[in-house]
Amino acid sequence: MTTVDRDGPAAAPATGPARRRLAFAALFATQLVVMVEGTIVNVSLTVIRDVYGLAEEQLSWVFIGFAIGFGAVMLVGGRLSDAIGARRALVGAVALFAAASLLCGLAGGPWTLLTGRVLQGVGGAAAIPAVLATVADLSPDPAARRRAVATLMASSLVGAGLGLTAGGLVAELMGARWVFLINVPLCLLLLPCLWALPERPADRAATGPLATGQAFLLTTSLAALLLGLTLITAARLPGAAVLTLGVVGAALTVRATRRAGDRALVPVSLLADRGRRAGYLVVAVTAGGSHAAFYHLQLMVQRDFGLGPAATGLWFTPVILAMIGATVLSGRLLRRLPDRTVVVAGCLVSTAGLVWVAVDGGASGPHPLLVVPMAMLAAGSALCIVPLSVRAVAGVPPGRTGVASAVLTSSQQVGGAALLSGTTLLAAALAGVPARTTAVVALALVTAFAAVVALRGLAPPDPAPPPEPPPPPLPGGHP
Repeated sequence: MTTVDRDGPAAAPATGPARRRLAFAALFATQLVVMVEGTIVNVSLTVIRDVYGLAEEQLSWVFIGFAIGFGAVMLVGGRLSDAIGARRALVGAVALFAAASLLCGLAGGPWTLLTGRVLQGVGGAAAIPAVLATVADLSPDPAARRRAVATLMASSLVGAGLGLTAGGLVAELMGARWVFLINVPLCLLLLPCLWALPERPADRAATGPLATGQAFLLTTSLAALLLGLTLITAARLPGAAVLTLGVVGAALTVRATRRAGDRALVPVSLLADRGRRAGYLVVAVTAGGSHAAFYHLQLMVQRDFGLGPAATGLWFTPVILAMIGATVLSGRLLRRLPDRTVVVAGCLVSTAGLVWVAVDGGASGPHPLLVVPMAMLAAGSALCIVPLSVRAVAGVPPGRTGVASAVLTSSQQVGGAALLSGTTLLAAALAGVPARTTAVVALALVTAFAAVVALRGLAPPDPAPPPEPPPPPLPGGHP
């Protein structure tokens, strides 16, 4: 990676080991803070409902609001990181994230809270692609990049798991508002560290107008799709209308992307690789499915088992340990096995965990053995995320790593929000079946489908045909 003056040419590479370690620490901490906020509300929803006056049907909106902002803006955030440089993108994104957290903490009612959650997602969406792109640039050696990406993904999973554990403790001991306010001092500590990062050069091809029309189409269509799925459970006609607008917008976005080619917000060449396309779909189902599953499972633990937020958070502690262990194991397995083998194994482990929960159903209460299938679900998702993250940026030019990582992370958030909305809608339609059973069975089916996609889509490319032998020499010794 090279450093550049804010308006000047590229300077010498920043290779000092001490500075590199500090840079990685700041980047991993940023990833951790953002990912914590994605799940910290899950186990504290009942307390948040009472403090902010949320209706029962608005509970999922606290999670989905963050995912809408995060998933809809993520791709624009990735291109922004490529265009203006990761350091500027990171500093602005973390500042917005802190301001949105303050708005959530001081909100006087549900709509202000939901607005703040969307803005938190926007800030996180601008930060995460810049983090992954900077980590990739700081690790030009493939082996070093694999280790760095594995560590970064571990911080993501630790953040998501820490949110599940810490959210309940913070809500009960400090109050529901501190679930959001706790981010403010953390972000203020990170800002000077991020400003001290070496700047990565901007992509000259991306420094022009950021495809404003495509950005508008993409963000509004994704937001409309997710919002329509959320609204349709409570108000079918308005929800269906918003969902239809989202589908039309998505079709227009695909058309605009094809016409623009590599000048598109998401360059067509980025999606030309079959393995990368399959990886994006698999991560949407596995990571997104685990988010949706844990939403339903934590409600089961609190409502059916009568545990409070803090006890629910502690209940998920073995799940967090399983995620961390699987992340470490995944990095080691990649040294010996093809990434397809690791991903398929992860999908099957997650599917088995979901089937176990569906069969048991928590009917026997919160016995310790029920933690095992939850840990299997988390471990399977963790096994998938590291190889898919490495594949997402493998072979991508430095000026495109931001948008490549943005598509990956957006897939997780959009997949989680879509699967949560879809399973909630399906559970409402099948009123005679317990909601958690319907949701878990549906998620088990789509996770099994992801294993099939990984098996076929992540296959190594066919070997190139051998070159044709040269023609025999002509008589007289001339070729």
